[in-house]
Amino acid sequence: MNLFDVYPLFDVNIVKGKGCKVWDENGQEYLDLYGGHAVISIGHCHPHYVEKVTEQLNKLGFYSNSVINKLQRELAERLGKISGYEDYQLFLINSGAEANENALKLASFLSRRLSTAVHRWLSRLLIIQRLSPQSMPTATLLIFR
Repeated sequence: MNLFDVYPLFDVNIVKGKGCKVWDENGQEYLDLYGGHAVISIGHCHPHYVEKVTEQLNKLGFYSNSVINKLQRELAERLGKISGYEDYQLFLINSGAEANENALKLASFLSRRLSTAVHRWLSRLLIIQRLSPQSMPTATLLIFR
């Protein structure tokens, strides 16, 4: 199987990153000014980030939202305090497709009417998200009152 050609690729194979720099397989150093998907704004391999992610992965990498997760509750409380939206609710998801899907679901729950056309569009959107080999996970927050 081949990767789906979504857009032309630069002939560069990035294999390492540190801070705001990346290196290709030949050792060529680049200043990383990429502003696309899954961007880590604190830089590549930031020691605190690596430490905390490693610490968490050594405990548990992922589990369903169908059980209590105290880390999610703590995050919601902290985000509420720093944003000034403590009376809002937070729903954590990992992609734009999920954000769109859940925004439409929320709208339909609140209004009790969602057109058939929107349901069809939503079904196609989910299929595209699942089949797209170029889709990259991104952190998306859906906040609603």
